[in-house]
Amino acid sequence: SPPDILMVSNYMWNESLGHFFLRRLKTMNPDALAVMGGPNIYKEPERQVQYVQDHPEIDVYICGEADFVATDLVRLYLEVDGSVEALGDCDIPSSVYRRKGDLVRTHTLPRRGTLEDIPSPYLTGIMDEFFDGKLAPMIETNRGCPFRCAFCVQGTEFYNKVNHFDLDRLNDEIRYIAKRISEECPRMGTLRIADPNFGMYKRDVDIAEFIGQVQKDYRWPTFIDATTGKNKPERIIECLEKVNGALVLYQAVQSLDDEVLRNINRSNIKLSSYESIMVHMRGRGLRSVSDLILGLPGESLKSHVKSLYQLIDAGTDGAHCFQAMVLKGSDLETIEMREKYQRHPISVEWTAGTPSNTGDGIILGQKAGGALDLMDEAWWTPVSLVPKSPFSWVLVVEKSLPHGLFVNQDGKRFTNEAAPYIDVVNGMYEDVAKTRTTDPRWYHIFDATYRRSSIEGPIAPGKVMPDNRVPRRYRDGNYLFRASTLEELAEQIRVPAASLRATIARFNENAIRGEDPDYNRGWSAQDRYYGDPRVKPNCSLGPVETGPFYAVRIYPGDLGTKGGLRTDEHSRGSTRLATPPLR
Repeated sequence: SPPDILMVSNYMWNESLGHFFLRRLKTMNPDALAVMGGPNIYKEPERQVQYVQDHPEIDVYICGEADFVATDLVRLYLEVDGSVEALGDCDIPSSVYRRKGDLVRTHTLPRRGTLEDIPSPYLTGIMDEFFDGKLAPMIETNRGCPFRCAFCVQGTEFYNKVNHFDLDRLNDEIRYIAKRISEECPRMGTLRIADPNFGMYKRDVDIAEFIGQVQKDYRWPTFIDATTGKNKPERIIECLEKVNGALVLYQAVQSLDDEVLRNINRSNIKLSSYESIMVHMRGRGLRSVSDLILGLPGESLKSHVKSLYQLIDAGTDGAHCFQAMVLKGSDLETIEMREKYQRHPISVEWTAGTPSNTGDGIILGQKAGGALDLMDEAWWTPVSLVPKSPFSWVLVVEKSLPHGLFVNQDGKRFTNEAAPYIDVVNGMYEDVAKTRTTDPRWYHIFDATYRRSSIEGPIAPGKVMPDNRVPRRYRDGNYLFRASTLEELAEQIRVPAASLRATIARFNENAIRGEDPDYNRGWSAQDRYYGDPRVKPNCSLGPVETGPFYAVRIYPGDLGTKGGLRTDEHSRGSTRLATPPLR
C-alpha cells in the first residue's frame, strides 16, 4: 500500500524523479502528505513560493536544513490525525506550504550550532541493507563552507558557518562501515567524504589518522573520494600521508583567472603554494586532480585554456573540465546575478521550454567525463506573455505574416521579422547593444487587415473572434493594445509617436512594392514559408495602414539550450575540447 507520508530530497540530478514520485503518490493516495526538501530551490522567497505553485503535487517544501523541521512536521501531521488540509492551518517553520488554497512562506530558521541531535544513519542500522557491493558508503564530518563561491549553494550566507560532527561518533561510524564492508562486500574499496573542504581543519588530520588505522585492520578503504581544502596545503599533505595514498589531492580551483575569481567571490590556494604541493606529491608518488569550470562569468576560451596549462605546468596529474551550471539556490542563479552576467534583458519567465527539461542527460554525460559545447547558446525565439498562462507564447507564425512589423522602445524597426526565430532574438539583443537603452522593449505592431485574418498568440483572427469577443484578460493593454490612430497607440505603449509614424510610413512605402531595403524581409524561402500567398508581390509584406491599430509586447525567449555533449561521427561521447587549445 502507498505510504501516508513521502519525503524526497531535491537536488539538480534527481529533481524530475522526485516530482514523479510525489505525483505518483498523489495518484495512489490523494490524502498522503507529499514533502520535498533540499537545496535545489530558488534563493529568493517569492520564487520559492512560485516553485511550489508550479508543482501542485508538493504539500510542503522545507527550506534550509530539514533534519529537525521534518521531525516536527511528522509530529504535527499525527496531531491533526493525518489531515493534510488541517496541517495547513498549523505553523510550519522554514517552509512553503498550502493553506486553504493559498501558499504560506514562513521564516527560515537559522542553522543549529550543533549536530549532536542528528542520529547516525550507520550506527542505527538504517543503512545496513545498502551494503550490497554496488553503492559506496558516504560520510560527512562537518556541514557548511567558509567560502562564498557564487556558483555553489553552500557559498550562500546561510551555509557559511561550519559545524562539526563529534570525532568519537565519526570514528565509530568509520569502523562500523569497515566491518560491514569486510563482511558483506569486501570488493568495495571506496569511501566518500561529503565535506566541501576535507583536510583543511586540524581535526581532519585526526580523522585521516583513524582511517589509516582502520586500513591496517580491514584493508579498507583503498580509495577515498573527497574534495580537499582550498588552503592549508601543509595540513592537506599530512592527511594524504596518513591514509597511505588512498586520498587523491582534489583541488577544485575552478579558474585561475583573477577577474573570474572576483566575479564568483572565489579565493583559491596560491599557484605558488599549489606548485610546492605538487613537488611534494610527485616526490612521494601521490596523485592529484584539479577541477576547472568553463563558462563562469568573465571566463573566455583563452583564459580557460591558460588555466589548463598553468595546472599542467604545476604538475597536476589530471583535470576535470566542467561546464558552468546555474544552480537553484546559489547566488549565481539569483535574478540579481542573472541580470549582471547574462544577456540583457533576460528572465526565467520568458522561456517557452518545458519545465521538466532540466538537462538531466547533459548532467549525466558530463559526470561520465563527456565534453560539452554550445552551452552559451539557446534556441532563441520571440515570445509574448499571455496573462494567467504558465507558458510564454512562441511567435513563429505571427512574425512572418504581412501587415505587421516589430519595433523597439524608440518606435524603430531593428531586424527582419520573418527571419529564423533565433536570428530575430539575436537581433533584439544586438538592438540593446546598439541603442544602449536601459529600458529595452519590443512590440508587434499590426493593423485591422492583419487582425481580421491572422492569429496573434492565443487570439484567433477577427473574423472568428472580433474584438468584443476577445477575453477580458487579454484586453486593455493586459496583452493586446488597441487604438484608433498610431499616435494613440504610441502613447499607450510609451514609444515616440513621430518616430513610430515615420517608421511605419517608410515600411508601408516599400511593402506596397514588395520590398524591404532595410532588412530584406521576404527575400528568402524561409521568410515566405509562413507568409500569406494571397498577398502580392511579397507574401510576407503588407502595409500597416488600416485602423484600428494594435500592439502586443514581445520578449527574447527560448525553447531550450543549444548545448550538449560533443560526439564523434558515430555518436560516441567525446572528451576533447571543442576548440584546439591556444597557447
